[in-house]
Amino acid sequence: MKKRVIIAILVIFFVLLSACAVIFYARGFSFNFQSKKIDHTGLLTITTKPEGAQVFLDGRLTSATNTTITYLKPKKYNLKLTKDGYNPWEKDIEIKADLTTEVEATLYPSIPELKPLTLTGADNLLASPDGNKLLYSTNDEKGAGLWILDMSSGPLPFKRTPHQIVKNAQDLNFSTIQATWSPDSQTIWVKIQINKAEGEENTRNFLLDAGKLNDKLVDVTATLESTLSSWQDEINKQEKLRIKKLEVVPDLEKQSQEALDKQTASNSASLGIVKYCPCDLIWSADERKVLIPKAQDGNFGEGATVWILKDTNPLIKTPDKFDIPPAKKTFWLPDSKHLVLVQEKEIQIIEFDGFNKVTVYSQNFENGYVFPWSDGSRLIILTTFNQSADASPNLYSINLD
Repeated sequence: MKKRVIIAILVIFFVLLSACAVIFYARGFSFNFQSKKIDHTGLLTITTKPEGAQVFLDGRLTSATNTTITYLKPKKYNLKLTKDGYNPWEKDIEIKADLTTEVEATLYPSIPELKPLTLTGADNLLASPDGNKLLYSTNDEKGAGLWILDMSSGPLPFKRTPHQIVKNAQDLNFSTIQATWSPDSQTIWVKIQINKAEGEENTRNFLLDAGKLNDKLVDVTATLESTLSSWQDEINKQEKLRIKKLEVVPDLEKQSQEALDKQTASNSASLGIVKYCPCDLIWSADERKVLIPKAQDGNFGEGATVWILKDTNPLIKTPDKFDIPPAKKTFWLPDSKHLVLVQEKEIQIIEFDGFNKVTVYSQNFENGYVFPWSDGSRLIILTTFNQSADASPNLYSINLD
């Protein structure tokens, strides 16, 4: 009987000992046989998109992603990730004792694939606020008018063909318009001149349903100011809620609130405009970061600043802000981790902390027209590869996967 009790106690002891060893191993502890002490180490977890990138730590090939590297001494390391056909990714990271450092990296193709999305020409591009639709006009004789390209994510996105929402008429040419989306991305206000003639007497205003062909047009000039005022009021209410998230940066919160108070919905409507960034705050999709141009006029020629409002890991101290290089145009990718820098004849992608800037396109494109697909898997540009002087530009996609 005593023998069984002793065996049971020994089994329980070894089980507990093994469990403790596993726990210590998982937390990064290792036994140093030379010093006969337990060393505190850290872990590094690396995931990449796409998978299968080679991992170099301080210049030494260590593993391939996705992976976890254990027993790393607490210090700074140079981490480099490479994969054939993709731009390399590189950054200095700090490993801390008893903690797991997580790295999520996106590698972009060194020679991205281009695909045509239209063949009959495109102009007057305007993306919807939700990023799922792109308005454009065409003068092609078989379908002249306004069209919508569906950019929503889902299976077989290239199988979705653009749909027409309004056709040109004898006195209405929609190739020269002023257009604005409604806040819910369902309606488009279009301002057009009859026969392209100037003057208020020749101005017509229409509200178009973005989901169908609008074959019966009704002039809404009489109620337009009220409609635009309600749109701007909705935008301002949404912005006011977002501004509350700036409380971690009190001066920025106060400045933004004052700017919003000056931007009344009625004033915008009377001018015939709708401002989607009334405070020049460009929010990431997750609304945890905000991009602000450095120039007072709201352009990105002097660069921009990214403010971090809330870190997902409270144990890691993140700097308050990061500087972003100058560009003609800067906007967020939908993943909230990357920014697109549109230069004169170049399109670049950079991480929100200003690191790992890569060029994804370096040929001609029209008027700075660059838009992200709703899932961030591609960019849409307007360009032409036809050398003919009268060739119309078309929409192309730049694959980022």
